[in-house]
Amino acid sequence: MIFLTIGYTKTTNCIVFSTNNFILKRSDLIRLRCFISLIPIIRRLYFINVRWHINLDVTNSIAIINSNIYFMKQLNAKVIFCLIIIGVSSLIFWSCKKDPWHGNDFPGFPKQSIVTVTDCNLNGWVKDQRGNSTIMFINGPAKPPLRKGSFHFVTPDLSFARFRNDQYSGTPLSTITKLSYSTFIEQRDSIVDVNFVVLLVDVNGDNSADYNLVFDPRYQSQPFVGDSLPDQGKTQVATWQNWDALHGGWFVGPDPKDDPDHGGAFFNLATFVSNFPNARIMNDVAKGGAAIRLTVGGPVFSKNFIGDADNFKIGVKGVTVIYDFEFTIANAGDDKKINGYWPKFATLIGFASGGVAPYTYSWSDGKKVWNQREIKVRPFQTTTYTLTVTDANECIGTDEVTVFVK
Repeated sequence: MIFLTIGYTKTTNCIVFSTNNFILKRSDLIRLRCFISLIPIIRRLYFINVRWHINLDVTNSIAIINSNIYFMKQLNAKVIFCLIIIGVSSLIFWSCKKDPWHGNDFPGFPKQSIVTVTDCNLNGWVKDQRGNSTIMFINGPAKPPLRKGSFHFVTPDLSFARFRNDQYSGTPLSTITKLSYSTFIEQRDSIVDVNFVVLLVDVNGDNSADYNLVFDPRYQSQPFVGDSLPDQGKTQVATWQNWDALHGGWFVGPDPKDDPDHGGAFFNLATFVSNFPNARIMNDVAKGGAAIRLTVGGPVFSKNFIGDADNFKIGVKGVTVIYDFEFTIANAGDDKKINGYWPKFATLIGFASGGVAPYTYSWSDGKKVWNQREIKVRPFQTTTYTLTVTDANECIGTDEVTVFVK
């Protein structure tokens, strides 16, 4: 249910419209698009400020909206006319009929979004550390595909670790339109060690996983892929590599953590769906837990391994979420250069993601502190500035930027 509150503030002589958080089912998303498309027109009719916060949850195919609309004009005939426009817009909003999720025609929302994953907010991911393994967020190595960080795996002999996501349970395999990720191997004592992906799949609708589908980068080159699958090259050390799991070769388990040899012929997900049209990703604790998991190592064959993963992409019905694994919620931006001394200055702007909003910002050069998000600095010599970000749960992240003076 949607609650619309209308208030009049005497001190500022303005009318305030405010809605509660509300949920739109996927059949209503196109209606939201229709409504938002009218906002530029309405703003010309004496809107001073229209603020929308839209969080699209592609897992459950819903949108969560919180809006505040402020009328900052005198209560006169023109403002009343605006109210009439709002009413007409609302009727259009709720009268649109098309369900965008069945045609992928939804220009009112972005086709992809980046979700930052940190220790402050795992955003649906779960650390699954086994035995003597170590898993954590780090900066690096080298230059990760997205920003500065990645998710780090360390697995000693005969151990393994997982980083799993439970949110996609129940998602039909036929609706997956993107599935890829990036890996970096820092050190390995065995060629069999690399980050692989496992999907638990239910094919008969009993909510129990019937198959472990395994995508292993070791088998994405000749002679394994043959002529029907793309040759993505062999795994390499000290190099970021991207793996197209949607179109690449999969095999039916056992899970490589228990058996280093693949379990049969290689196929892509489309081939599997053609044989099992009702196949769904499924959480099944008895058979390994999460519907989707990044895994490395195994209790049977694993040797010492150090590696990283990042840039995990999953698309459902054309809407793609890119998971960016980062060490910190703070982002101080790139280093700056000033050609000359004062009065030249550099503008530093702090950014935050991967935590729980709202955020507070502060900067420091070791001597002075600025409790604001954006600052202008005029250092006489090369100086490093530290950004500290605190989220709503008091989770703190830091990042640094250096201003070079020539």
